[in-house]
Amino acid sequence: MNNDELEALLKSAPSPEREAAYWEGFPKTVTRRLTQVRGPGFSRSAPRHGPLLAWGLGLATVCILVGFFFGFWRGGTPSDAQQTAALQKLFREVALLFPNQVQAIIIDEGGPRLVLSEQPNVPLSDPLLVKICKAKSCRNFITFSGQQIRVNGEAFEVLADGEGHVILAGRHSVWSSAEPEQTQAPWQIEARALKL
Repeated sequence: MNNDELEALLKSAPSPEREAAYWEGFPKTVTRRLTQVRGPGFSRSAPRHGPLLAWGLGLATVCILVGFFFGFWRGGTPSDAQQTAALQKLFREVALLFPNQVQAIIIDEGGPRLVLSEQPNVPLSDPLLVKICKAKSCRNFITFSGQQIRVNGEAFEVLADGEGHVILAGRHSVWSSAEPEQTQAPWQIEARALKL
């Protein structure tokens, strides 16, 4: 059953007929039943940490990403060392907020974006920095071996070998930092470990 069929079924059902006295006493009945369910040990002011914690983490993430965006692009073209330091700092701060959940941090013209796993199940390994450019448009990815990134609709598996080389394996192309010139992809690619 799809949403339209369900909606049609619900609209076809007749509304229950109730006396006016029922509707007048309805709020008191609901309040009385809620009080009975709560029991004597229930406090109306019981703290709810779940929603506040989620909002706080979300706000902190937004602040970090916005701060990185304005700090990174504020003063012209930063040197490679400054870019690396900024990316390392961004990764450390985001990883502290979401331990073992960061699948990728994507930085492009639109600013930084965060890709998180729903569960803290991202394996511990050194982060990898992947830079992919096509014409004058570049994207930086901070990700891990075994994760997948998407560029212009094509998915690439990001892998690291035992010698520190990074491999991008796509459906139509493969690239390795060991032989960066041996690629058939229409992109310019750079990749390396992001030392922390």
